[in-house]
Amino acid sequence: MDYFLWFDNDFGRLNFFHTSIRGKNLMWNDLIDKINIPEDSIILDLGTGHGLVLIKFASKISNEGHVTGIDLWKNRDQSNNSLKSTQKLLQQNNIENRADLKTSDMTDLPFEDKKYDFVTASMAIHNIKSKQNRYKALDEATRVLKTEGLLIILDTGNHKKEYLSYLIALGYRIKYAKTYGIIGWWTGPWMSSYAIIAEKKL
Repeated sequence: MDYFLWFDNDFGRLNFFHTSIRGKNLMWNDLIDKINIPEDSIILDLGTGHGLVLIKFASKISNEGHVTGIDLWKNRDQSNNSLKSTQKLLQQNNIENRADLKTSDMTDLPFEDKKYDFVTASMAIHNIKSKQNRYKALDEATRVLKTEGLLIILDTGNHKKEYLSYLIALGYRIKYAKTYGIIGWWTGPWMSSYAIIAEKKL
């Protein structure tokens, strides 16, 4: 029995590190391949963390576009999560002229209505513990997203159907919804990753 406990733990750790280091990157490459990002796009990244998504989108736009990343910068959500360390990554990737970072709660965004062409959230919304507040984050993302803009969510947990139902009720058209296999496993198939690309129609 000790052997199987060891195997399960080791198996889980391997999957976690693979998804964290390589899988997230592959899944976002898959999502970005499915959309058109004009060079002058204005983008908001919710729960930016170490800046993976922000950097990917910033690499697709010109200086006429812009990406803003927001986070509460909590280590409990992601290890070594800090505004200072992510700011260094912007400098290293030479994107400071078309990207910036702010400290903000995704359930209460300090931005005007219909400002963004894209709103993204990578492994962030599930960190909001109550369903009511997860819906509030989706409401806020919807408020700041332009009509016909895209909301792109990559997440884990058991909230995929919850998000899909709520987004449809908000008037979105679901353009893509997928649950990923082993590249998106966090410990195992019981904790997989899924993606949603939804177009705001109202």
